[in-house]
Amino acid sequence: MKLEDRYLLFAAITVSTVFSYQWYHNYHNDKYINEAIETNNKRTVRYVEIINKQREEIGQWRSASEHWKAMYHGSQTSNYQLEQQIDVINNYWKKEITKVNDELSDIKNKK
Repeated sequence: MKLEDRYLLFAAITVSTVFSYQWYHNYHNDKYINEAIETNNKRTVRYVEIINKQREEIGQWRSASEHWKAMYHGSQTSNYQLEQQIDVINNYWKKEITKVNDELSDIKNKK
């Protein structure tokens, strides 16, 4: 074999070795990256499920909270109206008692 043929054979073996090593290295890196992405996707799916469940629970809590808030404000309004009615009745009877007391004092003073 000539020296030039040996040189070309060496160059071909070197290029094929470098190509094979690069392919092997890229294959393992891709495999590692895909495993990491798959693991991350599984975790992400689980976290999304947990977050959605929490949002549903919070939504239910908020609707219950809004219900009880409305009930509270409704009872406050009702109580205020009842207080106003009691004040009206109280004022009416105060006037009636004042009239009766005035009439009684007039009767006592006439004697």
